[in-house]
Amino acid sequence: MAKRSRSEMDENPFFSPNDYKDYRSSKRLATRKENLTLPGLAMVGIIGFVGVIAIGAPQFFRFRQLIGLQSTSSTEKSEDFRLAVNKAMSAAQLTQTAHYQEEWKKVELLWAEAAELMGAVPETSAQHTLAQEKVEEYERNQQYAYSNVISRPSGAPINNQLWTKGTTREFLLAVQGPPTEITRQDVLCRETYAYERSEVELQHGLVTRYNDRDSNLNASPDVENRSTTAKNANYWALGATKQDVLKVQGTPTRVRNYDALNTDIFYYENSLVELNEGIVVGYSNFDGNLKVNIDAMIPGVGHKAIVRDEIKSWSIGSTRSEVFSIQGTPVQVERSDHDCVETLHYQDSTVDLKNGIVQEYDNFSNNLRVRLTKPQ
Repeated sequence: MAKRSRSEMDENPFFSPNDYKDYRSSKRLATRKENLTLPGLAMVGIIGFVGVIAIGAPQFFRFRQLIGLQSTSSTEKSEDFRLAVNKAMSAAQLTQTAHYQEEWKKVELLWAEAAELMGAVPETSAQHTLAQEKVEEYERNQQYAYSNVISRPSGAPINNQLWTKGTTREFLLAVQGPPTEITRQDVLCRETYAYERSEVELQHGLVTRYNDRDSNLNASPDVENRSTTAKNANYWALGATKQDVLKVQGTPTRVRNYDALNTDIFYYENSLVELNEGIVVGYSNFDGNLKVNIDAMIPGVGHKAIVRDEIKSWSIGSTRSEVFSIQGTPVQVERSDHDCVETLHYQDSTVDLKNGIVQEYDNFSNNLRVRLTKPQ
């Protein structure tokens, strides 16, 4: 597979028809830097113990034993053991109120993370033997939660839903609420949202990675298992996974890999799809053969994920999802890490966004439903 130098990549990472000639004539050239089911009685016991924590010391002590919290002083516990206990506590508490699929998915994830952390407690730790016992218990709890994931209905309130890599800022904020601190690195097109000690990193207004130190993020690592609804199963859009694209489009006619940038370019004749860390971040439908449809964007990635009053126009300051809701599917989406701009093409008209917010536009084709002031 052919490789190109960094300088060539900085100049133009996309191969376009006729050895770049047509693509070079584009308005903007994109650049890149880059779950045996748990016995019902046991689970009821967990819920019951959670509910009586404030009632009496004997029950509270039993609950502490159940999730692995013993009388050993905190200074003698390994960090993995402590974190596992915290996640088990969160899972047991959420089990009391979980009803919808998304809520049970969070429970499942917490038990899985707790089991993994318990499994990492070293043999030299005083809690190693107990930790190994708890791994088996937590894995049974995880399986019970998973049985609810596949049997319960979806439709949890937005603050109980899950987000993942590729999620837009607006959906993240709708689920998690405002962060305790925001750090911006404009040169890297990057923002970091802190939720106490947990952190979420965004680039171009999309989540790229996170660290759930305080177990307070409604985050799912299951990027590879995301899928579109049956209605839109024949299409993909921004935020889709590599598997989504391959399932719908089939085998590319050509693939270019840029390992240093965690980027792949899939070519379908002259059209192309750009993926960063396995997630679609841009495309150019030169031949009109890409089965891309913004309505196929997965809830949580942003488009139509947040119920809002119908708006008929957008302006500078509007979000990416607002533009998509009004304008529909662009013929081309380009991302430039050089100036942190994402450009949406609607025929010859363009909309430039920075961190997912409209900064400017050119209405060359007179087809943009734009107004001077931000819609109220």
